Amino acid sequence: MEAFWNRKTLLIKLYKRHLDMISRKEQEQISQASVAVFGLGGVGGSAAILCAKAGYGKLRLCDFDVYEESNIVEQEFANFKNLNTPKNVVVSQQLTNHSRHCQIESLNLEIKTVEEAKEFICEADVVISAVDNAKAKILIDIASRDLGKPLFTASNIGWTVLYTSFVPDGYRFTDIYKGLPGLEQLHPLALKFVELHHLVYFAVIGSFKVDYFRKLITGQDDHLRYMATHAYIAAGFVVNEVNKYITGRAPVVKAPDSIALDMLYNRQINLSDYAAKIMEITLLVMQDSIDEACERFQSD
Repeated sequence: MEAFWNRKTLLIKLYKRHLDMISRKEQEQISQASVAVFGLGGVGGSAAILCAKAGYGKLRLCDFDVYEESNIVEQEFANFKNLNTPKNVVVSQQLTNHSRHCQIESLNLEIKTVEEAKEFICEADVVISAVDNAKAKILIDIASRDLGKPLFTASNIGWTVLYTSFVPDGYRFTDIYKGLPGLEQLHPLALKFVELHHLVYFAVIGSFKVDYFRKLITGQDDHLRYMATHAYIAAGFVVNEVNKYITGRAPVVKAPDSIALDMLYNRQINLSDYAAKIMEITLLVMQDSIDEACERFQSD
């Protein structure tokens, strides 16, 4: 341990301001840890740079997408110069400007199987999931569960930010849908239900208007709304939880508990208060009862 701090290297200069907030031992634990990040958009890209700045020794980055114009106002590394460039390439290059000792590996890959997810995270100490589709969320959760890896996640939608973690032998993401036929087999109908449930979930807690909600559930609008502000906040929360887990400094938020913050009205949201409403709306949409779903969306 002392060798880490006694070397006359850039490391001491870089991280001396962390000390007394965390100990030398805890900083060394961070420096020896590996983090796998799935999704390098608004939350994932910002989480990656925060991990680099925290001093993690290895980062594995995965994304299959390229930057588009709409990403410029949402995501840390998106700009007019790198449009149509793979996100994993841009993020990995940028991180070298923030950490000279971190080993960075990146992959341009859309995760389609549990085996692919397992291969990517098998050497990681922790996993951050910042993907935005149901299938990938499920695959990453199953892979992390099977390998005994803690999985951290944060989301931002509208004015709301939320985060939680799924720890080994604890409650998992797939437990939210326990009993849903065909979930782990990735049956198309099960995936459709989970995807729709997520849309409804975020629309309900994101302080959106019913007109937008109708467009969202009928496919007239295919993108959830957010600002970069809230993506940065979500990224900060999730990396803070990772830091706590790696150092053992304090307990992390564990699912089924979560922290959800309404940044518009500066209040904490109790998600359990919305669970029944979200499920009712989801079932109505699955039955194509769109008008009834919209009426329930507007109700208290």
